[in-house]
Amino acid sequence: MQLQTPVNNLGPCLRSASVGVDPADLVGAAELRVMLGPPGRPMSKQRAWVISRAKGFPEPVATLGQGPIWLRSEVAEWISRNRPWQND
Repeated sequence: MQLQTPVNNLGPCLRSASVGVDPADLVGAAELRVMLGPPGRPMSKQRAWVISRAKGFPEPVATLGQGPIWLRSEVAEWISRNRPWQND
């Protein structure tokens, strides 16, 4: 038996699909920690939380039960402007 959730009951997680956002361009807290940390070493949860709430950091596109979701492209752009040493 296969369970299916009606599309209209998925809430904000499908809102991005309706405007043409690739699901691979969505990042949660775990992906954010990897993007913000040095290669091979994710940033701590606490530090990532502080940075994600800083003035100028991209607003989440949705907040799900597991937490906020950001666009990867917006986070990458923020990193290139605010953490240039990570672009090397």
